[in-house]
Amino acid sequence: VVSDYFAIEQMADIHKIVPDYKTAAALALKSGVDVDLPDGAGFRHLVDAVREGLVSERDVDRAVRRFLTLKFQSGVFERPYADADVAEAATGNAEGRALALKAARAAPILLKNDGLLPLSADRFKRIAVIGPNANVARLGGYSGDPRQTVNVLEGVRARVGDPARVLHAEGVRITDSDDWWADEVNLADPAENRRLIREAVRVARGADIVVLVLGDTEQTSREGWAENHLGDRTELTLPGQQDELAEAIFALRKPTAVVLLNGRPPAVTDIAEKANALIEGWYLGQEGGTAMAEV
Repeated sequence: VVSDYFAIEQMADIHKIVPDYKTAAALALKSGVDVDLPDGAGFRHLVDAVREGLVSERDVDRAVRRFLTLKFQSGVFERPYADADVAEAATGNAEGRALALKAARAAPILLKNDGLLPLSADRFKRIAVIGPNANVARLGGYSGDPRQTVNVLEGVRARVGDPARVLHAEGVRITDSDDWWADEVNLADPAENRRLIREAVRVARGADIVVLVLGDTEQTSREGWAENHLGDRTELTLPGQQDELAEAIFALRKPTAVVLLNGRPPAVTDIAEKANALIEGWYLGQEGGTAMAEV
């Protein structure tokens, strides 16, 4: 059993349920936590905690025994180094991509459909895929960088092939940066977004149907792990000018399917009322565009 990063120390620093790291370490160890991540700032005090009777040597032995057992079972004493070639071969291979696609197919939630879905390339000859999350694979935090990704626009283009023409416009930009690690978050310029909205309306006007892909970026839905790296929002609505984009598209009275790619449930009351179809996709991973095009 391992702690979350700094969680033992935060019992003293943030939650104030213990006076110091030594008491936090003793409480965690007695509760069954074996490893203090990331650097053991709490468990560093266990020697003193044993000497002062806050924990017993038996408590320490139990944690050590569990961790050594795990290491023996994993074979690290006999084979201390991983085979880099095996790791390379297993990363982004066909089996992995198939599993990612299977997960992506199972994840979306159909919230509304008035009969528009499933779409037909024979019926709709010009499909506009519009929105800030249409041409980017939203993976969320902690995802790493896959060797390949498929976004919704790419997935739709591959799915329909020749029978229909797929148009695209960004519509709005949510944040200046998609860097999940950056401490500061700045929403994109509203004036520039309104220019992008006008461009999106022009593109959508020439289409038979609109797939509107909205939601979050890796900056607008993330873990707030420090006082200078926050993750909260002041409201539940879609960030940026996404509601304005949706309103402008709905005003065209084109059949519209809205896809949400986000890390938290947004308040989309008006969109839910006006869209012909509404799909909650969350973060669909590297093969998400293929799965969403199938949906």
